[in-house]
Amino acid sequence: MSATVVDAPEGLVHRNEVAAPAPSPPTAWCEECGYDLRGLSTGRPCPECGHVHASPRPVLRPDLLWNRSVAVGLALLLGVTVYATSSVLVQPFSGDFGGTLPALNVPGPKLWAVPLLQRPIGQNPQWPGVVGTRTALFSLLAVWLITAPRTEPEEGTGADSALGWVRPAARWASVVLFGLAFGVLLASQGIWPAELPPYRLVLVGAVELPAAGLLYAHLHALARRVPGRQRRRVFELLRWLVPAAILGGVAMIATDWLLGGGDQGPGRGARLVVSAVYGAVVVTCGMAATAAVASLGLSYSAAAFPDAWRVVSGSRRLARAAWHSAGSAHNLSLRFAAVAVGLVLFVTLPVFGNDLILWYTSRQGVGGNLPFFNFPGPKLWAAAIVPELGGRYYWDPIVSRTALGAMNLAAIWLMTLQLDGRESHLLRRLTRWLPVVMVGFALGLAAASRTMDRSDRVGADLRSEFFALTMVLCELPATVLIYLYLSTLASTYTRRLALKRNLVAAGFAIPALVGTSLVAFLLSKDFRAARAAPAVLALCGAYGALALAAAVWTGMLVLALAGALVRGHVLQRPHPARRKPLFLSIAPAAPV
Repeated sequence: MSATVVDAPEGLVHRNEVAAPAPSPPTAWCEECGYDLRGLSTGRPCPECGHVHASPRPVLRPDLLWNRSVAVGLALLLGVTVYATSSVLVQPFSGDFGGTLPALNVPGPKLWAVPLLQRPIGQNPQWPGVVGTRTALFSLLAVWLITAPRTEPEEGTGADSALGWVRPAARWASVVLFGLAFGVLLASQGIWPAELPPYRLVLVGAVELPAAGLLYAHLHALARRVPGRQRRRVFELLRWLVPAAILGGVAMIATDWLLGGGDQGPGRGARLVVSAVYGAVVVTCGMAATAAVASLGLSYSAAAFPDAWRVVSGSRRLARAAWHSAGSAHNLSLRFAAVAVGLVLFVTLPVFGNDLILWYTSRQGVGGNLPFFNFPGPKLWAAAIVPELGGRYYWDPIVSRTALGAMNLAAIWLMTLQLDGRESHLLRRLTRWLPVVMVGFALGLAAASRTMDRSDRVGADLRSEFFALTMVLCELPATVLIYLYLSTLASTYTRRLALKRNLVAAGFAIPALVGTSLVAFLLSKDFRAARAAPAVLALCGAYGALALAAAVWTGMLVLALAGALVRGHVLQRPHPARRKPLFLSIAPAAPV
């Protein structure tokens, strides 16, 4: 049930009577876009978005318990994603088509069943298996909370009728299918890598696929209950796209298993292409699903906890404004603040990315490990976040790299939030989606490379070549695009033209550094004997100084842009006549 705006009717006053002071009319906001509707007659479409409101009726207080169950379930479903993804990527494989990528399929909010498979691998349970089983159980709890029945009947309908049959089907199909898989795997032990494909086929095709299809159909129904036209369109697409992506993983597992795996079936070139393309598709789908579920969870959280701002210390008015503005499509100050947060996060991530690069085994070629660092500043960390797949004892690095990838993409998505429309829409969308596609592409390359060299980690035999390929194909184009987009933000929303020029210069300087490191990779074999020569060491020292200087320089540029956006668009108070409502959800918030 969506909220309906109601204008107080104007009282009729006789000409000869003295009019008593009329009470202030209640604030009327458009339930779809938040436009101020005061002064407009009821029943007329919104001048801003054209939404036609229903006939006047009193706004009913929603069922807070149900809203809280949905909000907590959505938050839990998002929270388990990193550990669930790591629990799948850590599983061993040898010649499987796509490695663990088909078993991972969509790395986003869903019911996770494949993590259950890690515990019975080998003779003794290991820590990754315990974490995977716990994570899978938490995902089932999240689905149970999200699919809670609505106890408060809506006007003109029975209780829970708006959600239809999808809600109970999503709830009980998840419970029954997951319970069967849980019982079978808990009773198993001593499963070896060659025996994993049929288990993966059943877990993905018979548990995760139907559960995800029903879950996203239910999430689409939940999205229709709250304002947000664009979010509803996204869920309309996701309820078909997520099951289709999982079905692609089922097809890859089935093909590999039925053809005997190993060198049977598609050739190495075909495996590489299919794995890379499938990785790009599923990571893009997972990122879109994560963003949509987070947005939906934000709406239900504000409806479920309308007084949560009281627990925040400091100014009550500021806390209430911040909480109720969380889902607004028109609060530009909040959007500029979110972009600034993304920029700051983007600058802090090199600390963690460079830590992962430091774990690379020492090279024997020209420059040693220096070419791995090439540009150690704010960028897309595609090569660093590709986990060392297939190594059962590499649990901590996989978790660290998965978390770095999630934060890296989250920072880029915050930086590319839509502002007031003056930014380039095409460039903004390319900057938002290209890094996601490139991360998936790198993940597919890692899975295929690990399958082909049959070693204990990604690219053990061709490690430098794999890193250079990922760096050139995945990292560099997305990083350059990010800096070009930041230069447009500087020219559009700040008066610092020098900042724009410097960001454009950074977009050209980064390829020069990466190209120099690529030369070091190419010359490693021919000049391996001269790698300790004084001239080579002097060149390496100069390159290291330039790389560190570029990292500091670009970090300061990004922080300067964040500070300029905050000073120019966050700290300035908007004119009272231009204020818009800060949040609209199932229950309209009190005006701030």
